[in-house]
Amino acid sequence: MTVLKLFVARNADGLTVVSAAMCRELERIGIGVRNVSVQPMGVDLSSRFSPDPEVKRSRDEILFVGRLVEKKGLKHLIDAMPAILMEYPSCYLTVAGFGPELAERNIQVRRLGLTHKVRFVGSVPQPELPALYRRAAVFVAPFVEASGGDQEGLGLVAVEAAGCGCPVVVGDLPATRSAFGEDQVKFCTSDSPRSIAEQVCAILKSPPNSHLAEAAFKSLLARFDWPTVAAGYEKVLLDLIRKPS
Repeated sequence: MTVLKLFVARNADGLTVVSAAMCRELERIGIGVRNVSVQPMGVDLSSRFSPDPEVKRSRDEILFVGRLVEKKGLKHLIDAMPAILMEYPSCYLTVAGFGPELAERNIQVRRLGLTHKVRFVGSVPQPELPALYRRAAVFVAPFVEASGGDQEGLGLVAVEAAGCGCPVVVGDLPATRSAFGEDQVKFCTSDSPRSIAEQVCAILKSPPNSHLAEAAFKSLLARFDWPTVAAGYEKVLLDLIRKPS
């Protein structure tokens, strides 16, 4: 795969990555980054992934959305659930997604005695995701660096959740630091169940200020909404077209 990446990069007229953190990955595999453009992927924040004041937010539901693979960090969130339940016994975890770790995570849930507190709902179509984000008490994306070095390039599910006004706990990685400010999400030490539990409980104890949530949404809108992102990619393409051959 690295050989293929090198071939494509060295023969491309232009390169984009979704976050500044990904430039480090390019450098790691031997690709120069001087002419690389950082252009995030977009989220429909104007209409689909937006707050809905008519929806009553749960006080108990913890939400995870993502493919069930190592870098998403679900293992560590499940390990954090006993500590969360010690403080908030009525809480439960909804897991939306599928992937190769499903069987292993089910075994983990049974081993921890959490079968009545963790629900695996499978893959959820994009049009149905906003309803999950709008009702959850907290969204947790405990991204980690996988054993093979793979990690999130941006973490769009966290942007989707935050766009819907859901409080977010996210793994502290370079990519997530480039996407969010301290006033927008709570960062956790991804592979530390204790850190995850502390940040989740902090949100459950003190629901976010609505004015701060509104300011955070405006910041996300200015960076990740489709018109803004499309304009960025348009500029990259036009610059390449106009570039002297």
